[in-house]
Amino acid sequence: MRNKILSAVIGLGTALGLHAADKVTFTYEGLNYNILSEADKTCEVGRHDKNTPSGSVVIPATVTYNDATYTVTALGDSAFYANSGMTYLTIPETVTRIKTCAIAQTLKLFELRIPDSVTDVEWRGVYGNWSMNTLRLSSGMREINHESFNGNPALGAIVIPEGVEVIHSNAFNSCSRATTLILSSTVTHIKEMAFGDCSSLTNVKIPAGVKEIEDYAFTYCTNLATVTLEESSEPLKFGAKVFTSSTYVDVPNNPSWSRLKTLNLNRPWTCTSTDVYDLPFSKRTTLQTINIGEAVSSIPDNSFAGCDNVTAVNINRSTAPYASSSVFSTKAFAGATLTVPESALEAYKANSLWGRFAKIEGSAESGIADIETDAAGITEYYDLCGRRVDGTPSAGIYIVRRADGSTGKVLIR
Repeated sequence: MRNKILSAVIGLGTALGLHAADKVTFTYEGLNYNILSEADKTCEVGRHDKNTPSGSVVIPATVTYNDATYTVTALGDSAFYANSGMTYLTIPETVTRIKTCAIAQTLKLFELRIPDSVTDVEWRGVYGNWSMNTLRLSSGMREINHESFNGNPALGAIVIPEGVEVIHSNAFNSCSRATTLILSSTVTHIKEMAFGDCSSLTNVKIPAGVKEIEDYAFTYCTNLATVTLEESSEPLKFGAKVFTSSTYVDVPNNPSWSRLKTLNLNRPWTCTSTDVYDLPFSKRTTLQTINIGEAVSSIPDNSFAGCDNVTAVNINRSTAPYASSSVFSTKAFAGATLTVPESALEAYKANSLWGRFAKIEGSAESGIADIETDAAGITEYYDLCGRRVDGTPSAGIYIVRRADGSTGKVLIR
């Protein structure tokens, strides 16, 4: 009896397995489809060989099979994997899901616009597309999944739309030619290695809504020169080695080491580690300018330890931030100019920490080097604490970003 029951179970399992693996597939106007639900009349784009389709491809919202109409709701696993001829792909608003490797390792696809109906792009859903220089993401997503857009080396810009809250690990890893990153105000968490090896980024602005940035999130971003924390009273939690270029210890003078030059810190921050080599801004021999905003009431220990070449520390706060003597290196105290509000100048000089700077000046216009008057080519203006200035700025001194990616300071008369 036991053997008969066992045989029956095996037979039933085999039958179920065959049924689950038995997909109904069909072709409509040159594209392959798999039926997802006969009851709901839904289907997904099926797998194609690497040579088809080619050129500009349009996926219809509905297709017909056996006199029945099916709605296309997904791009199936490996649908266009390793495609060699497709240059453009139009996805209908009926699609809500892009499955694993659906658009992966294509050779000629240069632009992809994901409709706002898409709420889920699976692991490596849009991965390793060698020619894709333009990517428009869906605002219907709330999370960007692990490795979902990584390895797209030709991307010029990464723009995270409003609505996205979490960017998971390795989401855009190795998008090595992206020069621009725009994070939406809705982002709250940036996971491990999310933007690792985005080596052409020069400027990163962290919105006020971000609560945590995990380990190595921007590691190997070797041309990253400016980091701005937008204004907030809530502390931003950093993981270990967020901006480092090595998974162990950054080595000064190593050409692969990050080139961080300017920090615009308009909110408090903490780090999950107290090791000086894990902190987000320490051991930066290229760092020159630190701008500290009014919301920063205290600075964690060793925050700028080993940053020996700092030349300017600008504080826009009448009350001196609390900090221990380990925050700056001895060389920074000796070589950098501390600029503070004129009304608080004497208080800073009398402070046991801030008074250690060899040169302390008052007013917003003191101690700021390399001020230009030529406004040609400027694309973005920031105040002296790194906050973006919209529209035409009034008279004063501003940090600017030019069309060629360079940064500097200008005087607007």
